[in-house]
Amino acid sequence: MLPDPAENNNAVFAYLKSRGIDARIIKRCIDEGIIFQTNMFYLRKEDGSYERKYCPPQVVFVGKDKDGIAKYACTRSCKGNEKHDAYGSDKAFSFSIPEDGSRSVWVFESAVDLLSHMTLCGYSRNDYSTHRISLGGISPVALHQFLTDHPEVRYVNLALDADEQGREATKSITEFLGDRYKVYDHPPINGKDYNEDLLYRQEQFRAKRRSSDIER
Repeated sequence: MLPDPAENNNAVFAYLKSRGIDARIIKRCIDEGIIFQTNMFYLRKEDGSYERKYCPPQVVFVGKDKDGIAKYACTRSCKGNEKHDAYGSDKAFSFSIPEDGSRSVWVFESAVDLLSHMTLCGYSRNDYSTHRISLGGISPVALHQFLTDHPEVRYVNLALDADEQGREATKSITEFLGDRYKVYDHPPINGKDYNEDLLYRQEQFRAKRRSSDIER
């Protein structure tokens, strides 16, 4: 049950910018309808019906199947830490950004980590076209579905969190995929996840610029 879109995406844009995400990537996702702002959610009542409830702005990350039909949505507050999956969501179709013709996929725990990696790659001259998917946690069900829907993929890049759960999930998924794919482990270099890595590098860059300005 997708929540209704708000009149604009201003709060979502500001929130994702505060997380370091490149404005061009945010706009692309909004234009493609896989990110939007909502100011409501559905509350399930005891009789099984649903009631609309209004709330502070939330960002909605939409997951679609290979035919472009929405099958999953998770929401995250733009003002706090509240987050949940929409009713009826199928985690096999978590938030992803496919790229036609790519034979590789990068795998992240969260949508924000996925977008952070896209932003980091945009800074690099070695940026290349690749599928990206988020698991909505550490369950590999979305990866299994994605590989089924994209049989051309041969290279799997695991970019899960650098904590105990992320490390254990990386090991488990690697063992499960076995020899069917070339599997690579790419934990974040700085911090627990790719968003922390992105924010750290951006702050380092700003500090370097401030230092250069003082020297001049």
